[in-house]
Amino acid sequence: EDFAAGSIVAEGSAATSAQRDFTVKVRAEGLNPFTYYWYRFRTVSGYQSVTGRTLTAPRDGDDPGNIRFAFVSCSHYGPHFNVYSALAQDDLHFCAHLGDTVYEHTLGYRAKSLTDWRSVHKLYLTNPDLREVRRLLPWIYTWDDHEVYNNFNGGASEEEVNAGDRDCQAAAYQAFWEYMPLDVDIEPTTTEEGIPLLAIHRRIKYGRHLDLFALDGRQYKDGVICGRD
Repeated sequence: EDFAAGSIVAEGSAATSAQRDFTVKVRAEGLNPFTYYWYRFRTVSGYQSVTGRTLTAPRDGDDPGNIRFAFVSCSHYGPHFNVYSALAQDDLHFCAHLGDTVYEHTLGYRAKSLTDWRSVHKLYLTNPDLREVRRLLPWIYTWDDHEVYNNFNGGASEEEVNAGDRDCQAAAYQAFWEYMPLDVDIEPTTTEEGIPLLAIHRRIKYGRHLDLFALDGRQYKDGVICGRD
């Protein structure tokens, strides 16, 4: 935890730019399973980040004993994220966020542009309790609708497309990819039809007792079932 001499098991360098809002994602290789590690970043200008902590997953056939995890959802921004403060006190192996990680109207108007969406994510991260649980725990993220707009679905109507919602969708995907702790292999793309795509559905095996399926109930959905409101 104190990065004493001889304790560092992996290090390297990575480049970033304004094209990804100066965010960074790296994958550390060669780590032991079901082991706590601490990490930090330094810039060439001399800035040093806070120290983060993570816990690697157990191998497929291993028995980790009790598995302790939490899940949260629908994190509408407010003056207090009390549940995050509580989670920081719990002895957890990981936390799963089930969606609505941010809301499109957080700024007082509907976020549409890439600048808007980046500002939403940055505003959320001004909350110290959210920053602390992001620092302490590994996270498994998926999304619901408000990461793009209310009742978002991948089969958006022609009216929505003409109103510029595909541009909003692409901007929202880009900011989500930049600011959420997703695997480095997950990147935003575009289909042959020009539709934004961010393939976040995945399976995470956690030892011999737990299989996690991070589903995407929005991007591949055909229409709104229960109406706009």
